[in-house]
Amino acid sequence: MDSISTAILLLLLALVCLLLTLSSRDKRKLPPGPRPLPLLGNLLLLRSQNMLTSLTQLSKEYGSVYTVHLGPRRVVVLSGYQAVKEALVDQGEEFSGRGDYPVFLNFTKGNGIVFSNGDRWKILRNFGMGKRSIEERILEEGSFLLAELRKTEGEPFDPTFVLSRSVSNIICSVLFGSRFDYDDERLLTIIRLINDNFQIMSSPWGEVSQLSPALLLSPLLFFFLRQGLAVIQRLSFFPLLSSSGNVGLQPLTSSYLTAAPHPATPAGRRLCLGESLARMELFLYLTAILQSFSLQPLGAPEDIDLTPLSSGLGNLPRPFQLCLCPR
Repeated sequence: MDSISTAILLLLLALVCLLLTLSSRDKRKLPPGPRPLPLLGNLLLLRSQNMLTSLTQLSKEYGSVYTVHLGPRRVVVLSGYQAVKEALVDQGEEFSGRGDYPVFLNFTKGNGIVFSNGDRWKILRNFGMGKRSIEERILEEGSFLLAELRKTEGEPFDPTFVLSRSVSNIICSVLFGSRFDYDDERLLTIIRLINDNFQIMSSPWGEVSQLSPALLLSPLLFFFLRQGLAVIQRLSFFPLLSSSGNVGLQPLTSSYLTAAPHPATPAGRRLCLGESLARMELFLYLTAILQSFSLQPLGAPEDIDLTPLSSGLGNLPRPFQLCLCPR
């Protein structure tokens, strides 16, 4: 019995050594990075609740292009504006694919404009990209939003759910030609389910679920090279981090965005299809709200914590309340 156990142990050790040898053959061709542990890779160095901070710290040590191991999977991380621009814009064709996200792949089957690749994705994008102006729909929905905000009568409230209903109505108006009332239970149920799923997928447990079936952890956007390596782009969502970890209250004016090369959305061939809609909504909504109300925080503005509550599939903002005083 002892000889059988010894033989099994030696066989396992031989297999581990073989795997380590095979995996180290191609490392000379990869950018530098932290030394991985067997099976776990560099997962212990990455905080699933704040992946952006973990990747930022590694970029300070290994440069703007480095390699991490998510389990047995080798991933090349692009950190910083220049590295991301060179890959996604200057070499957009090579980086036009999107990696598999197992949870979504189970029901999308690689279809749809968000998760498809290749010719199928190009056809869908060309068919629906920028074909119709929706400024009038945003202005129409904005009037309903202002009416809803006036109901607060200057009392503290959380604007998250109100804005979610308004933005969802714009999409419904474009797709279906009609909108929902803000108290419609069907709309409220859909928004709650979407928010719950987004929070679950951005939680540590949601990130762990991506390890199955291919041990693939994907908290940020990532792409595949033709050689089969996954590439993560770590965009500077919050370019002004203080030593305490809080984000500085830097106004996102057009002059600031032009002067500081910190893109808030992906670039290149996989440019977010909703970017033009989001920019139009931000401008028209903020203009209408600031013309009608004076925004008052409940505490001092410098005490507002803008660090994300969770950073996984997306950066989830912390809940907050404010008062809208009519002008």
